[in-house]
Amino acid sequence: CVDYVRSNMDQDDVCPFLDYVLTMGEEYEDCPAKTLIRANSQGVLSSKSFQSCLTHTVSYILDHVTNVHEVSVVEAVHAWGEQQVSERSAGVEESAALREAMMSLFPKLRFLALTATEFIEGPNSWGVLKAEEALSILSNIIKEGSMPIPFGFSNIRVSRMKVRRPDTFW
Repeated sequence: CVDYVRSNMDQDDVCPFLDYVLTMGEEYEDCPAKTLIRANSQGVLSSKSFQSCLTHTVSYILDHVTNVHEVSVVEAVHAWGEQQVSERSAGVEESAALREAMMSLFPKLRFLALTATEFIEGPNSWGVLKAEEALSILSNIIKEGSMPIPFGFSNIRVSRMKVRRPDTFW
């Protein structure tokens, strides 16, 4: 079964496969999805199935994406969050529902690896951050250590583009 999956899985299959595997608690170290995520992170993030996958699948993918600019990662998670909101949040203020959908993923998003412009035009404009969170993050993008990083946010400043190559596994 594993050999079949490994030889036939493509970027559109990663999310449904992980939804099943992670829900059933069957994750294994030599997961073909992990290899595909590392080899084609942008393809997985932009696949149609990414926007409809489960939160723990997004979290797993964020743990393994590489060789992609952080702005692409953040935008993919935002699109995923919007899809979650459109499916579940009738009658709730959209920005509050979007924040709720995305909040568990904030620790895995490297906002500090964005440029000030990317941050202002992206996460800051989406209404998912509190004013004090946005100010602290933007201040730290501009000048490291200028303000405390808000609790629950990543302090990693290095883009995933610069961290790993697809052939580097750790």
